[in-house]
Amino acid sequence: MVPDALGAEFTCCALDSSGIAASASYNGLQVFTDPLFCGPAAWQTAPTESGDYDLSAASPCLAATSPCGERIGARDQACATTGVGDDPAGPGPPVLAVYPNPFTGSLHVSFHAPGDAARATVELFDLQGRLLWSREVSAATGDVEWDGRDASGRRTSPGVYFVHIRAGSMTKATRVVRVH
Repeated sequence: MVPDALGAEFTCCALDSSGIAASASYNGLQVFTDPLFCGPAAWQTAPTESGDYDLSAASPCLAATSPCGERIGARDQACATTGVGDDPAGPGPPVLAVYPNPFTGSLHVSFHAPGDAARATVELFDLQGRLLWSREVSAATGDVEWDGRDASGRRTSPGVYFVHIRAGSMTKATRVVRVH
C-alpha cells in the first residue's frame, strides 16, 4: 500500500528493508529473515523464471511459524527440512522478527522457538559485541519491546545493533538499525 508518493507502508510481509530507499513504515509483525525457499535461483541470473520458490517446513513465511499467524506470500510448503546423516530433522529454527527496522524510538521483538524450551532470553548487542540490554522471558514464544535504552537506562545512539534470542539450545540473531 502506498499512502503517498514519498513512502510505503508494509504490514505483515517478508522483506529486506536495507533495499528500501524511500521512507517506509512497518506496521504489525514483519519477517526480516531468510524465507527459506526450497531452491531459489541465484540472484546473479535475475530476471529468470527458474528456481523453486516453494517454502521449506521451517520457513517463517508459513502460517505455523509466521509471527503474523498467517502465510506470507503466495507459496506453501513443498520441500522438507533435511537432517544430517541419520539424525531426524529438529523442530526447525527459531523465528525472530523485529520492527520497525530501521527504528527511531522503540523496537518490537517477536519470537518463536519451536521445541521444548520453557524460557527465552532476548539480548541486544552493539557492533563491538557488548551486551547492552537483556530480557528473560518465561516462554519460548512471545513479544518484548526495547525502548532504545541500555541496561543502565541511558539512551543508545544511532547505529547498527544485533538482536539475539536464546531458547534452550537454539539461537537466532538479526541486525537492526537505529536512526535519529
